[in-house]
Amino acid sequence: MAAAAANPNDPKLRVCLAPLPTTRRGFGIQIYAHPTQPKCIYANGKLVIVRNLQNPSESWTFSDHKANVTVAQFSPSGFWVASGDDEGNVMIWSWPSMKVKNTVRVGKTILDLDWDADSARVVAVGDGAQNKAKVFTVDSGNNVGEILMHNLSIITCSYRKQRPFRIATGSEDLTVNYYEGPPFKYNSNFKGHSRYPNCVRFSPNGEYFLSVGADAKIFLFEGKTGAPIKEIDTGKDAHTGSILSFSWSPDSKQILTASADKTAKIINIPDGTVSTTFVFGDEVNDQQVGALWHQDYLLSVSLSGAINYLDVKNPSKPSRVLHGHQTSIQSIALDIKNGVFYTSGLTGEITQWNQNR
Repeated sequence: MAAAAANPNDPKLRVCLAPLPTTRRGFGIQIYAHPTQPKCIYANGKLVIVRNLQNPSESWTFSDHKANVTVAQFSPSGFWVASGDDEGNVMIWSWPSMKVKNTVRVGKTILDLDWDADSARVVAVGDGAQNKAKVFTVDSGNNVGEILMHNLSIITCSYRKQRPFRIATGSEDLTVNYYEGPPFKYNSNFKGHSRYPNCVRFSPNGEYFLSVGADAKIFLFEGKTGAPIKEIDTGKDAHTGSILSFSWSPDSKQILTASADKTAKIINIPDGTVSTTFVFGDEVNDQQVGALWHQDYLLSVSLSGAINYLDVKNPSKPSRVLHGHQTSIQSIALDIKNGVFYTSGLTGEITQWNQNR
């Protein structure tokens, strides 16, 4: 399952087919992007996968984690990656050399993390008896304030990239908290969600942040003060299932949502209108659990792990779908005559590959 960048000096290696993201039913996943390059980053087992969006057969793997990786994100500079695992460790490593700079222990498990604008600090959140979150410097691992006032697992976090710096979090205790800093300290909370607030994100311009939840609600907040502005009412076009993830458009005017109702939507933030609904199939694996809007790419991730390239002009069918395996490959069979080969995975799936693509 391990994948690495194809070496142009090795005539035998043509492509590397990376594993798909690890997913869980009822949970969103984090899929992030390089700040300037057409690359996405996600977790699979104990691996961090970086994948070229223009040429998905070009991929890289970071394999230094000893536990299952839950989230990974590039720094705003693009020169570093922070990746967290389910034993509570955050590793800071260089890109593209993949040399580990530091490892910081946070809690029992890491569920989300984010960088500051200077690529010097990271906030990581998750679960733990004593510590559920930490804001730390990447060089020393020293604390930069405290993320307190949640009594259950913290599912999601976001670090405002503009001054004054702010952090927003969402927890299984149904609250969205807001922190000022650095050093960071608790400022306020919001209790408008009736089910888990699955994802919080500041807009790229820092003016706002949003929370989306398992109650299918979307709330808009002022980025600088954390004050609630309004609930985004999408009317008859609203999601009918949990909103598991979302991603802002580069211009901070729209979001791409991913939902358990087997759709993804582009929602206009100023008026709450839905400009596009992307419809998938009727199977459980067609639930959408991840979303990424990066440059001109709109991606959603299905519960099956499939990565969908969304097409605004044809919302009923992705322009491209990346298939593959989420678990270890057990066997392979080659059909030279027809130019295909087959792989079988640990969970019983069989995948057909075209050797000429």
